[in-house]
Amino acid sequence: MNLKFTGQPGVDPANANLIRIVGTLSGSIRGATPLGAPSARIDGLVAYINNSGSNPAEFSADVLQSARAMLIFDSAWTGHGAINTRTDTYKLGVRGASQNQGSTLALTGDLGSYTNNTLPNGFAAPVTMNAKGKVEGQAVLGTNAQISVRLITN
Repeated sequence: MNLKFTGQPGVDPANANLIRIVGTLSGSIRGATPLGAPSARIDGLVAYINNSGSNPAEFSADVLQSARAMLIFDSAWTGHGAINTRTDTYKLGVRGASQNQGSTLALTGDLGSYTNNTLPNGFAAPVTMNAKGKVEGQAVLGTNAQISVRLITN
């Protein structure tokens, strides 16, 4: 068998109340088939991943940040990035460590102003995030992800 599944979140064809990973299956099957032919070709067969769902994935890491640079400071992830102060954007390359080894992500997004009791004049931190890469061998693409920022002062 040589099959490829291409899909994305969508309505489950068997139950319109569920969101699954839905897509198409294409490729070829070699060897004896029920029709007696030595091989069969499959093109665009609608398929879905039964055990999938619409729960969001979470990426959590501590980031050390200066005015122009970012550094992942986490036991499960490594990486560094740059801040463009003219456009208030950032790029951050992330690689998995320990249990995430082999995973890679390219993160980009916009910076915004935050304030708190420690820095009442504010500080810039990510407010949007787009992600592209691989996690545990699976392609990952995320746009306009939700971000929560906390300032570590100790």
